[in-house]
Amino acid sequence: MHGRPRIPLGTPEDPEKVKTSKQRLALFSRLSNEVLERRAARRYDPESMMLAAKLLEQNPEVYTVWNYRREALQDTLQGEHGSEAADAAVKTELELTEAALQKNPKSYATWHHRKWLVQLGVVSLERELKLVTKLLAVDSRNFHAWAYRRFVVERACVPLEEEERYSTDCINANFSNYSAWHARTVLLPQIHAAQPTTSLADLLAADGARPRPADSVPDQAAAPGLVPLWALGQELDVVQQATFTDPEDQSAWVYHRWLLSQLMAHHTASSSKGQAALKESEDMLNQEIMRCEALLESESDRSKCKWPILTLARLLELRCKLTSQQTGTGGQQGGPDQQLIEKLYKELMEIDPMRKGYYTDALEGKANVVTRPV
Repeated sequence: MHGRPRIPLGTPEDPEKVKTSKQRLALFSRLSNEVLERRAARRYDPESMMLAAKLLEQNPEVYTVWNYRREALQDTLQGEHGSEAADAAVKTELELTEAALQKNPKSYATWHHRKWLVQLGVVSLERELKLVTKLLAVDSRNFHAWAYRRFVVERACVPLEEEERYSTDCINANFSNYSAWHARTVLLPQIHAAQPTTSLADLLAADGARPRPADSVPDQAAAPGLVPLWALGQELDVVQQATFTDPEDQSAWVYHRWLLSQLMAHHTASSSKGQAALKESEDMLNQEIMRCEALLESESDRSKCKWPILTLARLLELRCKLTSQQTGTGGQQGGPDQQLIEKLYKELMEIDPMRKGYYTDALEGKANVVTRPV
């Protein structure tokens, strides 16, 4: 779990705890051997299942024992649904997995077993969605629970827009929820995959925010999996709220980097359509540069601004790259952007010396500026 303190190396162990631990290990070893012997003998009687459950409650990660239970229950659960025996077996397995998840909420084997039950079609999807919502309320960054939620949502045909709102609620409750930000990288391409894309100018004009520029060009479907520019604009606004609230938090900046990858993919896809088609993505890039500069100007202690400094350096690198592509100059060596990039990376080496090698590589063009968009 998050927030658990580490025990320093060399800390002397409590003799009583060591003794208790050895006793528990001996009992677990005997129980484990007994259960594995019963599995080898293909014993699927109630006593064997009870011992298997007892073992899993102690250590949910013994995946072989979950396999043992699936072997024992296969005929019952894959037979006629709704029978008294099948209903009782499902109830037992659900209770066992819940007990195991209380022991270890991030047990791969336990989540896999629960997914197996859902795939058999013997579990209420509505109940599962409520359960995983409760689990995420306890630990909102449990990526196993988030993955299971996506699995249930897909099978239950929950509208993706509802899940987008759920991730928004999670982010509003805690900007540091990395998993909720990550969920948006999965949801947004799916939501917009089958929708005709619209330019940011069109959207603002429709909302009455500002008149549509005469030279604005509608954003065409740039590539499969890309989020339309108007939606990227909205997401960048959401990220701005988070980063201006807590510039030190990494989660929103990582998501911002993904949004930049989407933006650059749009720019690449629009490169054959002329300058007008490129202008919107370039304007958005310049807007992000100004936002980072404004954030840094508002902070009195730059030593706590690693992420906005790094992001500004990456944004300037992208602008240099785009300028180089358009002019065919092969880079802007010595230009104002390049000089500022060098200054920013040197500043990062001072405030974050543990990653000095990374910043050195970045200065030499060896570090990836953005992640892959899809």
